[in-house]
Amino acid sequence: MIYVVVAALIVAADGLLKGWIVSNVPEYGERALLPGIMSLTNHHNYAAAFSLFASLRVPILILTGVFVLVVIWALLTDRIPGVLPRLCAGMVLGGAVGNAVDRLTLGYVVDMFRTDFINFAIFNIADIFITVGGILFCVCLIFGKSFSDARLKR
Repeated sequence: MIYVVVAALIVAADGLLKGWIVSNVPEYGERALLPGIMSLTNHHNYAAAFSLFASLRVPILILTGVFVLVVIWALLTDRIPGVLPRLCAGMVLGGAVGNAVDRLTLGYVVDMFRTDFINFAIFNIADIFITVGGILFCVCLIFGKSFSDARLKR
């Protein structure tokens, strides 16, 4: 159950920052966060990852809904073994719900972090948790239970 709470905290943090951005940064405007490294912007992303699949809003929402239900079921029924993999699933769940809330209510996702030193996709808190949680979950799958539980016991 704690992993669903983690997901809810991610959704809340993501929503609060998106709300602040919308209120304080003009649409497609920017503010320096770390000069020369990262800026805050109010970017509206009508697509999915890396601005792909812009015309597939409804299918993306349906897939997200199915994903959310499966992950919640897996977490509540202990289908995901190990503390770290469950935490990673909670992170991805929170990020997915955070972006889905935007897609559902606004029709687009509010992205705010823009790197100034390289040309990279503009992203948000939800994207960070989806990416980090997904990569760590895959690492746990690759290296198995010995990795996911042993590292947390030390």
